[in-house]
Amino acid sequence: MKLNSKSIIILSSVLASSQALAMTVYETETHKVDISGAFLMDYFQPVHFLDHFFNTSRSTLGISIASQFGQGWSGDAKFEWDSFINAPSNTVNSYDSSKGPESLEFQYGESGIRSRLGYFTITNDDLGSIRVGKQYSVYHDVAGYMDNLIVFDPDATPLFSDGKDGGFLGTARGDNLVTYRKSFENLNLSAQYGFNNVQNQPKTLDRDNNFAVAASYDFDFGLSVGATHLQNNVDIKAGVTDSGLEPGQAQKITTIAAKYTYQAFKVATAFTDGTKAHETGLFGYSPNLYADATGVDLYAEYYFEIGLRPYVYLSNVDFDDVNVNGDRSVYSMGLSYHATPQLIISGEVRKTEEDNLGAGKQDDTLSGLTIIYAF
Repeated sequence: MKLNSKSIIILSSVLASSQALAMTVYETETHKVDISGAFLMDYFQPVHFLDHFFNTSRSTLGISIASQFGQGWSGDAKFEWDSFINAPSNTVNSYDSSKGPESLEFQYGESGIRSRLGYFTITNDDLGSIRVGKQYSVYHDVAGYMDNLIVFDPDATPLFSDGKDGGFLGTARGDNLVTYRKSFENLNLSAQYGFNNVQNQPKTLDRDNNFAVAASYDFDFGLSVGATHLQNNVDIKAGVTDSGLEPGQAQKITTIAAKYTYQAFKVATAFTDGTKAHETGLFGYSPNLYADATGVDLYAEYYFEIGLRPYVYLSNVDFDDVNVNGDRSVYSMGLSYHATPQLIISGEVRKTEEDNLGAGKQDDTLSGLTIIYAF
């Protein structure tokens, strides 16, 4: 089936939101209600010490409501959930890298609904928009140029590293955010504030507050460039000594990114300078600490009219911290088959290497398969 460039963009963003393929269930001149979702089947090996496992917990269901108020004012609300089918049965609860795989303890999965998105927006044609709730962050407005992979996540641009959601740092689907966005033709400006009562996944840190700003420019010939800065002010939980942060330290990330699209070809790259934002133990070889690091990553894809989309992703994170001084690299290759505007089958192979992050030199090859049916 031949798909046009608009379809390619829609399909490439299915994991970000299936709203592009939504079904309208109610519509008048001023109100509209859509239902959207995606069924995802994963069969992959997330880290070297786990076997491949089957997982459908990333499947999503969403409701979107949009209203026109008149005189240039409008509003919308979005609610989206996942993990309502089943959670993976072999989620890692604890792991001591010094003792090896025999130290693994699993927290067996339970069915349960997780909020993926939940926000409302007020927009004025001249003044811009204000959005409140769990949403894609201002940092993601620019750093999201690297949000292209389907099976695994990007590394040097730390979008989803903390809890695979970005909720705590506010790098992807941030929790408790208020954002403001305004575009002046091709220039896009945005800012965010994040409230407290948000914990990181290990429950070692509490967010005090969070802010971010972003600016980007979209050229008419397909090039977009942007820069964003985020600061996450945190409190260390009592008794916690192994987070990598000192009392009073803030997590900071500055990312400069660019992407270029020409017909069926797309390339994107980013440079990120992080203070206590990148995690050292993502690959499971060593204890997980927040550390100072700089990162560079590159992504490229080409879409063939027969529905095949090969892609590559390269990443390097250079840690330069008082607690750790080493580097981590990722080399990924993938192939997606876009059978229909709703159905995508993707396979990915990822080569991981790390040096001097607590376990000497380590390398492994991971692989995974994802099937997506969006509606």
